Amino acid sequence: MRKAIFLAMVLFTGLLACNKEKFEEQIKGSYKGTFQRVSPTGFYPPQQITLHLNDNSFSGESTNARQPAICHGSWEAGGSNINFKNGCVWTADFDWTLILEGDFEYELNGTHLRMWKAIGEIIDTYELEKVHQ
Repeated sequence: MRKAIFLAMVLFTGLLACNKEKFEEQIKGSYKGTFQRVSPTGFYPPQQITLHLNDNSFSGESTNARQPAICHGSWEAGGSNINFKNGCVWTADFDWTLILEGDFEYELNGTHLRMWKAIGEIIDTYELEKVHQ
């Protein structure tokens, strides 16, 4: 009985790892698009951004250096979530919720990647198109 449970756990873990790698391989690439914050307290115009998702690292920039604040770090994806870990040091003179970090839901439709995250009543959305593999 113990062997069967152990074998089932090993198989389940292996399937999760394969699924995670499959999602990450599909998402990998360079993207261009927009970032938009929707908030009940103010209007944030869309910002042009570039995002590079390599093996497990990311880098990028926006036309407005801190809206969103994209620098570099690591990422991983699975199921319908993608997680970013920021690797940069930031000064305290802006809204840190604009840093590309944390869990985002995502949809990948061909070359179009949409990522979004809700922070209370604020919704941040990235609408991106893959430009390079």
